[in-house]
Amino acid sequence: MKKIIAMLVACLMVLALVPVIAAPAAAAEKVVYVGKDGTGDGSAADKPMGDLVAAFAAIGDEDGTIVLVNMYESKVEHKIAPHAGHITVTSKYNGVDYKGGIYASATAHLHLGGDTTFENLTINLKSTWVWRILFNHLTMGEGVNVTNDAGTFPQ
Repeated sequence: MKKIIAMLVACLMVLALVPVIAAPAAAAEKVVYVGKDGTGDGSAADKPMGDLVAAFAAIGDEDGTIVLVNMYESKVEHKIAPHAGHITVTSKYNGVDYKGGIYASATAHLHLGGDTTFENLTINLKSTWVWRILFNHLTMGEGVNVTNDAGTFPQ
């Protein structure tokens, strides 16, 4: 009887470990760096992409972060492809403040493709920048500073 109980306990202990062994490791969050005149693949701050739409596409349907390493100039219509994950656009990442942001130098539109948060960046409006949220969630987090040639708008 003791042998049967010992075998059952041993089997239960092995079965208790199965979910831990079978569970895949959590994937690291995707991070893409973007900057004005960037020509890189966006994999690092010194290799920024030059296209905000391409940065959203590179993250795809996963959660991720787009880091603006300088003042990205927006002067066209940006149609972000639909995405299922939540994407944060920021100029602070991993303890580094790149002091980046978005400079709308001409009338431009931003069509969101999914849930998006903007935080810790400057949005400088020289002209009109139209936000098309399109039934997605838009969050303006901490540290968003909106300015124009006349000064700073209240947050």
